[in-house]
Amino acid sequence: MKKTAKSILLLLIIAMLTITLTGCGDSDKEKSDSKKSSENKIVAVLEEESSPFGDYTETVEATLKDDVVSKVTITMDFKDEDAAKEAAETLEYMYDVEIKGKKVTVELEPGDFFNDEDVSKEDAEEYFEDHGYKIK
Repeated sequence: MKKTAKSILLLLIIAMLTITLTGCGDSDKEKSDSKKSSENKIVAVLEEESSPFGDYTETVEATLKDDVVSKVTITMDFKDEDAAKEAAETLEYMYDVEIKGKKVTVELEPGDFFNDEDVSKEDAEEYFEDHGYKIK
């Protein structure tokens, strides 16, 4: 009987360790849910913007963390691939630019886009509306 009790106790300890070390539990789910709720995005689109490089559609994605903008990603979708390359070359002097065909993507700090480092969700939405963007 003593050996059976020790065996059962050993199996329970192994099971608890396995569950703890593999992350099979509610605590990880709660952490991921709280992370999702504290980080979301505002997507704003400016249709048919004209520039020296040609016409394009601008999509701005403002990533929020705790209702404050933490990162801004601008994607410009040009009608002409040469115009996209020309715009990317110009922007590369100041920012990290990624170009894929007719799309040019630039990642910015909030201060580079909004001229203020601490921009709330409401202030960002107001900025987009004031500058002709449509919020999705």
